[in-house]
Amino acid sequence: MLSGQEESRRTDDASARTETNRKPPAKRLKIFASVFGLLGTVLALAVPFLPVNYDITTLKWPTAEGTKSVSAPLLSYSPLWLKADVQCASARSLDARTNGPGILLSTNPPSSDYGNLTGLVLQVDNGHLTLLNKGQQMGTVPLPGGDCAISLRSDAYETTATVGAESLASLHGDQRPQLTGIYSGLNDAIDDVRGLSFEARVDNRYESQATAIKLTAMALAVAAFIGSLICLRRLDVRAGRRPPKWAPAGWWKPTFRDASVIGALVVWWAMGAMTSDDGYILNIARARESFGYVSNYYRWFGGPEAPFGWFYELYALWVQVSTATPWVRLPALLMGIVSWLLISREVLPRLGQQVRRSNAAGWAAAAV
Repeated sequence: MLSGQEESRRTDDASARTETNRKPPAKRLKIFASVFGLLGTVLALAVPFLPVNYDITTLKWPTAEGTKSVSAPLLSYSPLWLKADVQCASARSLDARTNGPGILLSTNPPSSDYGNLTGLVLQVDNGHLTLLNKGQQMGTVPLPGGDCAISLRSDAYETTATVGAESLASLHGDQRPQLTGIYSGLNDAIDDVRGLSFEARVDNRYESQATAIKLTAMALAVAAFIGSLICLRRLDVRAGRRPPKWAPAGWWKPTFRDASVIGALVVWWAMGAMTSDDGYILNIARARESFGYVSNYYRWFGGPEAPFGWFYELYALWVQVSTATPWVRLPALLMGIVSWLLISREVLPRLGQQVRRSNAAGWAAAAV
């Protein structure tokens, strides 16, 4: 017969053994944590190199409206490639009715002085064809009689132009012009424009959408990261280590340092000088409604700010309430206050006992 005390002890030992058997061995947890960590790292590093989907866009001219000039500023300034074909008959017709140089093709407005220094111009004058690129004359030849064609090609490797069998220009290397549109003096109602064509492949590689492979890799990277944290958490529990409480006692108790920091932030919010960014970001947010997307109102021909413009979307909603300066600057005030609370309550206590108890360290953080 076992005494009650011995029986209770055996029961506790059996329960402890059962609980231990339920817990995975520490070695296995370490392996899982390492595998998940390495897998998440590899997947995260692979994400930028995984394929994406994007639409291939080609600009073609003449359009349905004929030879009317087209404004098409490119975000990347130059296309991936461009090619043009003009019949000699079109060039002769334009030359006959034009006093001075007649513009067969131009990638920038002919009236723009700066555009002439960055774009490409194919012109005819008094029976001579001339090709200008980035403000320099690349070649000139007499316009031959009879049926012939003027061909122009430009990509990242070379830029060439021919008139029939004769070379007009041949440039090696990346000599692609700036393209803000297609401008021409040709008129389909007057000139013979049969065979006239212009094509340019737009460099829109960054207007992309993630593929299923990319999305899967991103999801698996997050899952592996979470799995690694769970394994590390269990290892800490087995070793008897406990993380600091998220909101320990006294977290919400205000201090004189809190009053100093928050008071200074409030004074600056109410009385601080305006900066260029105040108006810059405000106009970007206000233009969201008319553009249909968050654009850089001042740069890159109004190109989208993606992927760095997500917070502009929030500001676009914010300024619909009011555009008054105190209201626009209120998010910055709130983020400043939250930042100080996180630094003083979460960061400093985790830097060690000496830092946690040091007034100098606390006031140094407050001053920053």
